[in-house]
Amino acid sequence: MRQDVLARFAVIDRYDNELDAKIAETVYAQLMLQAGYRLYNLWPSQSLLLTVNQLDRAIAGIRRRAGTGSVSRKMSEQQANQAVTAKERSRRQTEARD
Repeated sequence: MRQDVLARFAVIDRYDNELDAKIAETVYAQLMLQAGYRLYNLWPSQSLLLTVNQLDRAIAGIRRRAGTGSVSRKMSEQQANQAVTAKERSRRQTEARD
């Protein structure tokens, strides 16, 4: 962890399994990045701003590493839609400032 950064932790959701938690963590990281926060996570999917297609591929990769392709599909689609909505909101705010 960086010396000049104070980490802040909060439980914002609870999931029944590790796969759901990893997907949610990745989606929340993307929402934070889109909001302009700098994250120092080590996973590229949680430290670099991704497009919607890249986010879908990152989620598919998490599932593949977990050995499943179908667990929590509905949840991740909802979260991906939230990320798209947040990105669109951010784009509109940027356009309004310009």
